[in-house]
Amino acid sequence: MTVADFEVIRAWSVFGRRTSCVFCTSQNMSHRIKQVEKLIREELGGILLKEFEFPADSFFSIVRVKVSNDLKHATAWIDVIPVEKRNKVLNFLKKNIFDIQKFLNKKLKMKFVPKVKFAVDKTPDNVEKVYNLLQKVHDEK
Repeated sequence: MTVADFEVIRAWSVFGRRTSCVFCTSQNMSHRIKQVEKLIREELGGILLKEFEFPADSFFSIVRVKVSNDLKHATAWIDVIPVEKRNKVLNFLKKNIFDIQKFLNKKLKMKFVPKVKFAVDKTPDNVEKVYNLLQKVHDEK
């Protein structure tokens, strides 16, 4: 331990409480946020698979989950196959968001469970557009 470490411990024992600037680093918080994102993604997948009947002839997956820094809100991005069923699946999720949130609240053992909303992941569309543009440039040469 360094002298600075002893100063922090001494300051902590004198004041009797931890200060957020010393003990709660941004690195620890970002690790916690990543853990919560992973947990919500896994639990949402299980809940949606077991508890809900989705429109026929469609397949979807939760691509990623992003949680706000205060852990109060979360956005789950979904990818739907076939693309034509995106709006139908998204509307189904939005219609049942209250029940989905209720199941998630029961599953997660947290003081505050982030409020979840769903969005469609447009990354595959953007990749296809970029690929088509690159192909077009390549063909012109």
